[in-house]
Amino acid sequence: MTRFLVYGCTGIGLLTLAAGWATTGLWPLGIILLLLTLLSLYLVKRKFTPALDIALALGVIAAALGISAGMSLPYALTGVLTLLAAWDLDGFSRRLAFAAPPDGPDALQSRHLLWLGLLLLPALGISLFVLNIRLQFNFELAVGLVVLVFASLAALLGWLAKLQR
Repeated sequence: MTRFLVYGCTGIGLLTLAAGWATTGLWPLGIILLLLTLLSLYLVKRKFTPALDIALALGVIAAALGISAGMSLPYALTGVLTLLAAWDLDGFSRRLAFAAPPDGPDALQSRHLLWLGLLLLPALGISLFVLNIRLQFNFELAVGLVVLVFASLAALLGWLAKLQR
């Protein structure tokens, strides 16, 4: 089931980005993303390990450039979130092949899918909420928010590095 979701999320993510690029009027980039979809699905099928790493990176770049070119944000957001889910599920399915938990791999798989859903659904909800609010920031508040974001990321990375030890 996890492999099926990997293929589905990869296809949906890249096809959504291709549709988003086609709506901007730059349809040749949409065709390139269609070809990238086919190539990514083929490489995932052949179990080429970095295939989804590359697809996720190219998808994020395509979404970012697409937003700056006038792509609708829901296309970019859906594409990136589904590619992120595909990337996570691909890594999980590789680890699941070596796992032998006491309650079986099916229980481990359903727990992982539950946690992934609990992570992605609020992220999608918050993103859609943020799309509908309009705030005006002055320069000082914007700089303060940027400093707060970087301090939070530094604290998170420090915490993750401490967990690795």
